[in-house]
Amino acid sequence: MIRPRPAVDAMAPYDPPRGGRLGKLRLDFNESTAGPSPRVLEALRAATAEELAIYPEYGEAYAALAKHFGAGEDELLLTNGADLAIHSVVETFVEAGDAVQLHAPAYAMFRFYAQVAGARVVDVPYHEDLAFPLDEATLALEKSPRLCVIASPNNPTGTSVAEDELKSLFAGAPDTLFLLDEAYGDFLDDAPGVRLALAHDNVVTLKTFSKAYGLAGLRLGVAIGRRELIGPMKKSHSPYSVSTLGVKCLVAALSDPGHVRRYVAEVREGRAALVTLLVRRGVDAVGGDANFVIARLHAKADTILTGLRARGILVRDRRGMPLMNGCLRLGLGGTGENARLFAALEELLP
Repeated sequence: MIRPRPAVDAMAPYDPPRGGRLGKLRLDFNESTAGPSPRVLEALRAATAEELAIYPEYGEAYAALAKHFGAGEDELLLTNGADLAIHSVVETFVEAGDAVQLHAPAYAMFRFYAQVAGARVVDVPYHEDLAFPLDEATLALEKSPRLCVIASPNNPTGTSVAEDELKSLFAGAPDTLFLLDEAYGDFLDDAPGVRLALAHDNVVTLKTFSKAYGLAGLRLGVAIGRRELIGPMKKSHSPYSVSTLGVKCLVAALSDPGHVRRYVAEVREGRAALVTLLVRRGVDAVGGDANFVIARLHAKADTILTGLRARGILVRDRRGMPLMNGCLRLGLGGTGENARLFAALEELLP
């Protein structure tokens, strides 16, 4: 029997949902409940047979991304979802045995790709209040890990790292590459990731169009950094990882910023209202800066989870993660979807 590499053999598999979510209020995977801009659907309908018969062409997409982010086209790498951008960073810069510093709890794919590469994962835990462990992270960086991953806002904590703190970390570890994941940056007042990546020679920032833009099904992400970092990533990256339809839809989505602004405003309003509701009912809530709230429900978690499912509302059980004992992650969407969640919680919470 042919065996896989030991690093792969030792990994736990990632088990994504396989179906049964359509038609329900999907607040479990942080997707948009509003869907993409109507311009995206128009772009899909306008696709021609010839466009589908040829390999994707990325010129228009890179021009749109450069304008949107204020970066040069050679400072951008368009990827098949932010997951593949994570993979590209690890594939390009991390050797087997290198140290990769993570901050737990964190998005599972950071550990996944580090383990695939045979890297040595160094975990620095978040604080009990789910705040980023700045002092502990700084101390761990003294050992100069090859890669340090920081998500801001972080999933599943929802908490973010201040810009001055990020600058301090980057400047204090010049020999470490920082992967700054801003998948939820659209829900911040002012996400600093792009300007930080363009100002530092050891930072790559990731963005996704799966959250606020409603394009999770098309798998679109981008890595942003100085050309000295992005250039090697392009060399190791698949030349056609994003489909023709993905390119068309991305350009259409970027042409309608008002759609995203309206949706983000509703999510942020709902986030504040959900925290108020939970606190009023005696639940410890961490509102954070993303499109979800962490609710420490403890013994009530099973009852709330079951009750919401019975009402067709899906939320994420996070009780198996570090520091998440008794916690559910309650996603947020547009005003109507949020009202449905709030009404159910008013019924279920004593």
